[in-house]
Amino acid sequence: MFNPLIYFLFTFVSINWFLIFIPAFQFSSFNWFLIWTCLLSSLLIINHPFIDGLYLAATLDISSYALLVLFIFTLFFIIFLYTLFESSVSNYKELPTLFLIAYFGFTTLMVSNDLLILYLSIELFSLTFYLITTIHQNYYTTEAGIKYFIYNFLAGAFYLLGCTLIYLDYGSINFTILGLLEPTLSSAAGIFGFIFIIISFLFKLSIAPFHFWTPDVYQGVLYPITAYFTIFPKFIIVTFFFKFYLYILYVPYLNYLLMFCGILSVFIGTIGAFSQYNIKRLFAYSTISNAGFLIILISLGTPLASQYLFFYILTYILANLGVFTVLINANISNMLGLKNIFINNPIYALLLTLPVLSLAGLPPLVGFLAKFLSIYLIFNNNLIFIAVFLLIFSILSLFYYLRFIHYALFYEARETEIIIPNLYQSYVIIGTSIGLLFFSFNPGFLFLTSSVFSTLVF
Repeated sequence: MFNPLIYFLFTFVSINWFLIFIPAFQFSSFNWFLIWTCLLSSLLIINHPFIDGLYLAATLDISSYALLVLFIFTLFFIIFLYTLFESSVSNYKELPTLFLIAYFGFTTLMVSNDLLILYLSIELFSLTFYLITTIHQNYYTTEAGIKYFIYNFLAGAFYLLGCTLIYLDYGSINFTILGLLEPTLSSAAGIFGFIFIIISFLFKLSIAPFHFWTPDVYQGVLYPITAYFTIFPKFIIVTFFFKFYLYILYVPYLNYLLMFCGILSVFIGTIGAFSQYNIKRLFAYSTISNAGFLIILISLGTPLASQYLFFYILTYILANLGVFTVLINANISNMLGLKNIFINNPIYALLLTLPVLSLAGLPPLVGFLAKFLSIYLIFNNNLIFIAVFLLIFSILSLFYYLRFIHYALFYEARETEIIIPNLYQSYVIIGTSIGLLFFSFNPGFLFLTSSVFSTLVF
């Protein structure tokens, strides 16, 4: 028996496929098609309509943890799709289709229980990323697309080399079997195999020293694509990477490798952002710095670390949605273009500064709580040097975030066009701002969600 929701899914798909033949409705119908497909497919997965008789435990792991991650991911993804209406990508009719293919890749990645299925999932959404990067043709997007393709091709090569070494050493590439192996069974080949796979993940997460493609790619693409790269791959890959890391905790010195890369990311991300006046490059370095915090939390591998990890990434996504929704509408590439926003539209400027200050970790916003809890946990694990280092660089990072606010609020006005968001973007901007304020003064719901994540993964 099919789940009844499947009929609604087919109905909406049929209606939207009919509408795409009408030029006036092409982009909007594609986007609505994608929104309903993502929403209903997440409900279908939760209700297990096709799993009986088709579930392969060796290759798939449709756990409660994966389903919760996919539900949160789908929710944020649908909110993000509302920002694309009447944006700079509205003319690219194939973009929602590429997003749908990438969504399928993310879904398969979260439920994969085998290194080969995981590789196919990563390559599926990576191939769509190559096309999305170059969808707007100019010199910068071409350069960004080539760099993204080459560096991610190298990451895929590292991954396949790691899979080969692991299979030669253990005779299996299944996560469940690898998690049951004793530490004494590991040899140099298996250890290097896991390290190579970790390196491929670090490429995807823009972790130093594998971050060098990130600023150029972020600068070269359109704002909606920059927002997409900043938010969704990070969320899915971080949540999956933490689960994967728990299978291989016995690999010696792996936690020190991740800590070193995390510290280096925070250092390079903070220092690199100081000289940036291009907004996209600024947030690229901000992404590198925040990813460093996440990797350090992953390296601890404890239940409390997982709870703070999910708390951090939820606040990070919420703040970035707020920032990029404003920037998608304003379409400003340089900080000097932020002038006059406050004079022309004070409410709009304040709604821009709120998520930026949360990313900066300024109290009493929820971003401050996320960074404070992370540093506090690291300090309690007797990693005092790392905790002090993160504290100092968190304070230093306030400089470029506050410079961003300074340009938006405290410059004299010129005669420029007033920036007004459309109806869909207004909903997202107001919703994220209310969410940030609510969670800043009452973070209990985020703590509850994070504790559920932690309970499921352990």
